Amino acid sequence: LHLLVGATDKVHWRKNPQGQLERFEGQRLLDYVANRKKGAGLGLPFANEMLRYTGDPIGIVPCAHGGTSMDQWNPALKDKAGESLYGATIRRIKLLGGKVRGVLWYQGEAQFGQSVSSGEIPMGQYYHDATAIAAAASFSSPPTRLRSA
Repeated sequence: LHLLVGATDKVHWRKNPQGQLERFEGQRLLDYVANRKKGAGLGLPFANEMLRYTGDPIGIVPCAHGGTSMDQWNPALKDKAGESLYGATIRRIKLLGGKVRGVLWYQGEAQFGQSVSSGEIPMGQYYHDATAIAAAASFSSPPTRLRSA
């Protein structure tokens, strides 16, 4: 669903042996895909379940980047455009004309150490950031907080 190494936005690229960010293209990207051994996300299962439940297909705009922290999604980095995760997300939303109806947000692994040391999981920050994305995209209604039981 989302090939970070071939993404338009530099924030998703890998560093080459010389320490420079590099986008995979052509045969190199094809070889990477053929040999890829990992990858997961909740976008496609969610879209499939929504189709099964409603009968209406939905579009998914993948913006995820595994192993990142909330600091890397800071709305203050919006002006860095494709060099920040937040800016890259806003760029994609703008390409859609700002017509986005919701945000799926799954965050956890990169925050685990912080959560253990502080004794809490910063869910308020997650909600705040998702709300900021919604405002920037001109959502008709704010996102809903989902909680686990």
